[in-house]
Amino acid sequence: MREAFVIASWEWPQWIYIILTAIELGVALANSGKYIKKSSVGMTAFSAFIWFFTLSAGGFFDQIGWPQFVYFVLYIIGLAVELTDKKEYSRKSFFATLIAVAIEVFIIASGGFFR
Repeated sequence: MREAFVIASWEWPQWIYIILTAIELGVALANSGKYIKKSSVGMTAFSAFIWFFTLSAGGFFDQIGWPQFVYFVLYIIGLAVELTDKKEYSRKSFFATLIAVAIEVFIIASGGFFR
């Protein structure tokens, strides 16, 4: 049986992921209900690079299975929605962010990131 969330075996990618996710949740909580200016395309690309680099270094993409496929498809859909939305400001929701993070953690844990 494969163990998940064994903190003793974590290295820097898992800790970076936890820190960045905590920051993401904190910002979402602080800005919940407020209209916030959307990120630029360059900042979105930089953020994508950081996330994919961290996941790759943590072993998430070592094997390709349903978790990696689902993660990639959901990421592309989210990116397309974000980049095609012409509004300059978007309303932040802490609960929507919390649900998205929970789904993301389930997918990457299923893909072996937290082994």
